[in-house]
Amino acid sequence: TTEKVVEKRLQKVMNPLSGLDLVRTKLVEEIKVEEGVVKVVVDLPQDHQFANNIREEIIDKIEPLWDVKEVVVEFTE
Repeated sequence: TTEKVVEKRLQKVMNPLSGLDLVRTKLVEEIKVEEGVVKVVVDLPQDHQFANNIREEIIDKIEPLWDVKEVVVEFTE
């Protein structure tokens, strides 16, 4: 699994505010893949009304990849 693969999968995660995907609306700040751990940094506050939905969708899209052990989703303040 590479950053490109993760980014491609994140194109299917919608930003509820705009109706477009997270990648196109530039909400994904950083993607890091290291030894089975995928870290995604999203440019939204932790307490945003859609933060939990977005976190769950990101995990749903990335976790099924065969070599992913853990998905970490972080939000900016």
